[in-house]
Amino acid sequence: MKKLLTILSAVGISATSASVVVSCSTKDGKGYQNIKSIESELSALVLTKTDKAWTIEDLQKEVDLKYGASELKVESITVDSTNDKKANIKISAVGKKFKGSVTIEHNFEAGASNSIDISTLSFNDNLYMEAEDLADLDKVLTAIQENSTSTESSNIDWTKLKIEAKEDGLYLVPNIDQTYSGSRKLNVQEKLKLSQLELQANVGFVTSNNYAIILDAFLEVNKTKISELGISAKTNYYVAVDANGKATITGNKNSKVVSSVDTLELTYEVQDKRVNLDEIEGLVNKVVLVQEPTTSTTAIRDAFFAANETTLKATDGLSEIKSSSDLFIKNSNWNKAEKTVIIEAKNTSTILKSTNGIKVTYSVDSPSNILDLSNSESGINFDIRPANGMNTFPTKDSKNGKKRPNKWSSPLEEFYKLNESKFKKFDIKNASDLQTEINPSSAKYSDNSTIENAPKEDDWICLTAKSDSTKIRGTFFIQYRIN
Repeated sequence: MKKLLTILSAVGISATSASVVVSCSTKDGKGYQNIKSIESELSALVLTKTDKAWTIEDLQKEVDLKYGASELKVESITVDSTNDKKANIKISAVGKKFKGSVTIEHNFEAGASNSIDISTLSFNDNLYMEAEDLADLDKVLTAIQENSTSTESSNIDWTKLKIEAKEDGLYLVPNIDQTYSGSRKLNVQEKLKLSQLELQANVGFVTSNNYAIILDAFLEVNKTKISELGISAKTNYYVAVDANGKATITGNKNSKVVSSVDTLELTYEVQDKRVNLDEIEGLVNKVVLVQEPTTSTTAIRDAFFAANETTLKATDGLSEIKSSSDLFIKNSNWNKAEKTVIIEAKNTSTILKSTNGIKVTYSVDSPSNILDLSNSESGINFDIRPANGMNTFPTKDSKNGKKRPNKWSSPLEEFYKLNESKFKKFDIKNASDLQTEINPSSAKYSDNSTIENAPKEDDWICLTAKSDSTKIRGTFFIQYRIN
């Protein structure tokens, strides 16, 4: 057996008679009484138990009752290595009445009451074992030790127990020692073997990035069998596909319900049901943006999806498309001068595919429901100040005359809070449409700015709408305010 619990003294200790030497010393000059002066009393107390050994906890309670709490401490109870019916008990003075320590010999006869009926112990019975481990009974016993939920189980000497296989199951029984009685039937549950499941499934389009659909299809085919065993999570499995397109399914080695011993080759058939994007009639090839994209094509892609969402979802096979995430635009297909892009389906999409892509022209409009920062000083509160729990900097700092905060909250959030009522008129619900720089020529602002990078009182803050924002545009400079 690889792993055994330590035998606690409560199980292995036997009980005793004591030979005692009484000290003649009394109190010293500091008022302490030598503990040896009460050695005979302590011996008599120990001898009140004659059928088995004391536990430290039980003896400590008796000592506290007789001499007061926190005066004497039962330090240790050690069974004699040559005589299991003898123990040495060390008691030390720790309070204000006594000093010193004494060791008392305890001779006792172990009686029937010292035995443990293992049939009454509580264990975590649902022990999940690899199938081949059931023949290796030592592993089962180790698993019982590791999974035991009984407080009494800590008193068991696991070296004196064994697993016995009977016709109706496995039992925990005494081995060479009669300290234990009875037996305990073990409910050892095998993990699900992958070989019990079907080995084929039909899947959609498969790429190196979406092997998970093979696993999804495999679980769908076997859902009845799997649900009967209470296994639902895909995390119980691994899936891999080699260069030749052969898939293997393996149990996650950390799973308590699916065996990782089996690795099966999965036969799968690809049924490509994706819709060809460039063959869908009625798609809009002209989209309108609220501002010119500068660094990202996301706004163009999202505008194309929004303009065609009804058409896409009405197309047979696309009812499940929920966002523009199946679409993309290559940077090389973005012609800023002509304001054109090529919209394509991502090669990992299980819903859409592209043969030639779709050429889309975009334009920029200026609707009235867009907040233009550069023309909106009227009504905009720009008195933003450092956060860090204060409205103004405390004075005096040897370095620069003013004490800076170590960090300050994002001016985006401060700016939004100050102008929340105005923002809400434009249906702007948070500051995520904004970005900022402190001193436009310096590095980008960071929420983790340290004291060295904190704004100085003459700094300017540049608030800019994100390039893909559909609700805010323009640039707004604010001088950082310190009162």
